[in-house]
Amino acid sequence: MSTHDRWQPAAWLAGQPNTDLPGSVCPTIAAFISEWRDKLSGIERDQLLAPFLPRIVGTKESPSLAEARGYLALDWLVRVLAPAVLDMTPRLRTQATALRALDALCEMTTVLAAQSALTQARAACGDIWDKAQAPALAKARAAVRAAETAGKRAAKAARARWGEEAAKAVEKAEDAREKAAEAAAAAERAEDDDWDNANELVGAVWAASCACDAAWAEANDAGSLTAEARDEVTHNAHEAVWDAALSAVVSINVSLLESEIAALDLRACELLDSMIALSDADLPE
Repeated sequence: MSTHDRWQPAAWLAGQPNTDLPGSVCPTIAAFISEWRDKLSGIERDQLLAPFLPRIVGTKESPSLAEARGYLALDWLVRVLAPAVLDMTPRLRTQATALRALDALCEMTTVLAAQSALTQARAACGDIWDKAQAPALAKARAAVRAAETAGKRAAKAARARWGEEAAKAVEKAEDAREKAAEAAAAAERAEDDDWDNANELVGAVWAASCACDAAWAEANDAGSLTAEARDEVTHNAHEAVWDAALSAVVSINVSLLESEIAALDLRACELLDSMIALSDADLPE
């Protein structure tokens, strides 16, 4: 009985032990789909991955094809996924356009050339995130300063033994302290909400991003690119995606998150479809 005959797609999809992918699956595709599966829910696996399983068997051909598929994954990460998330924030669309305008990442020259655009995108994202937090933090600081001022006045009145005035000052100090606490709590809740939304959005983004990383690493293990250079490229791309997601959650309507996540999942399916469709016959001689 062959490995293909023994393989149980449903068991593999559920992540059950001893259900490795058949040896006839391209190692790049295997790395991509395995990493993606581990970061999806059961329902998402059934909806997104199950239709591809019959098609991935027999995709293993030459090492050159595995490498070409790795480049497809990295190119998609930098020129499709990252710009799609950047586009969710209007002020980052210039950076999204810059990434889309890069030459296709199909060789090391174009891969390394993409680093500058990725770095600029990350810097722009960080600036937006910092500024988005500033109003809430400023409000909290102002309330704290008001509490400190009221407290000083109360102490001064008490020292002068102005009973009625001291009581009013203490009352104002208490009010200011309560407002400071409320402002600080509101700032914390706002930050927590942003992180919750970011986690929901970046869950879909990160699943595909890590899958691309796995595919790229697998394809280049025997290639000319050193592990250090490869890790630098993928780390920068990963961080650009994460920073873009943080920026998006302070700009996007929360009600749109679900549709945006669904759109990103479909884009990942398009990448997998392209990787499967590529064959040795498509490679330059």
